[in-house]
Amino acid sequence: MLLAFQVRSPTGDPNLVYWLSLHQLLIDSDSQPDVASFQQGYWSYESLTLLRTELDLLSKNMASLDTANKVIGAATATTGALLSLVSGPMGVLAAAAVSVLDVTAKDMASRTLSQRERIRLDNSIEYIADSIRRGLLNKQVPRQDGFFNTDTSLSNNAAELLEGVLLKCRAQFQEKKVQLVSSIFSYVTFNASVSEQAAYQVLNLVDRLTFNHLCLIAYYGRRDEFEEFNILNSRFHEFTGKLSEDVMSVARDLLLLFQEGILLEVNGNSFFEHTVIRPSQLGLAVRGQMIFDMLEMEKVMRSDILLALKDLEYQEAWGPDMAGKINGR
Repeated sequence: MLLAFQVRSPTGDPNLVYWLSLHQLLIDSDSQPDVASFQQGYWSYESLTLLRTELDLLSKNMASLDTANKVIGAATATTGALLSLVSGPMGVLAAAAVSVLDVTAKDMASRTLSQRERIRLDNSIEYIADSIRRGLLNKQVPRQDGFFNTDTSLSNNAAELLEGVLLKCRAQFQEKKVQLVSSIFSYVTFNASVSEQAAYQVLNLVDRLTFNHLCLIAYYGRRDEFEEFNILNSRFHEFTGKLSEDVMSVARDLLLLFQEGILLEVNGNSFFEHTVIRPSQLGLAVRGQMIFDMLEMEKVMRSDILLALKDLEYQEAWGPDMAGKINGR
């Protein structure tokens, strides 16, 4: 932030200037020009413009931070209120989880953020707090493997993972991913079977994937909900010259998910080209199921999944495949 401003002398001498600190300008009345001096233009136009810009920015940041702290306070207070219902060792663990959320969220909120970043951050914090609250209400027990242990409020595994989650959510230009990424922390809070290393790997991988990729994962994890969907049952190359670039783009998405170990071919086959993929014969690998669970993908809207799938549906205009079959049948 700018700390001082170049000011013309009240004597009116255009060649005589001095630097006035922001503290003096705002606090020390002896250093502030009176109205007459201001009207006579003793302050340079550039200095006043710069001052106005800095004060506007300060005002916006303070207002935004105040709003963020209210969001954090409400979220953690609601979750913290449950602690009175939780006693014994579980109560201690729950209190540690809420404390990590409160301290780390406030640290993140104190940083300079754009308006959209602030909205994403607030949404992430609210979702995580609500997920932990629902977990406690459902008698879920926070992990007891030292994940929340700390000597200082910002130096434990939980705080580090939470900061990573919030940083990723802050930067998500595809804002539908915010809730999914946020789910990683709330899931790990109650599941000691997921190591910190595995959580970081999933966090970084999901950050690289598009929302369309995530919707494809959700489809293969919930396929029984889409039995009416006529997914392509032939390999892409069997319709050479008939498929649009949009269709081939989704084929490349499937290849990427296969290469990342998220999808597998149900018959154990492998492939290195997107054109030989048979979409109907794919399913979630172990890693894919872990991502599905950690991101709570049962909550992905059906309409979003169908939108991601539309280019994988067999079209009558494509006709028979190279073997003369209609959609491989």
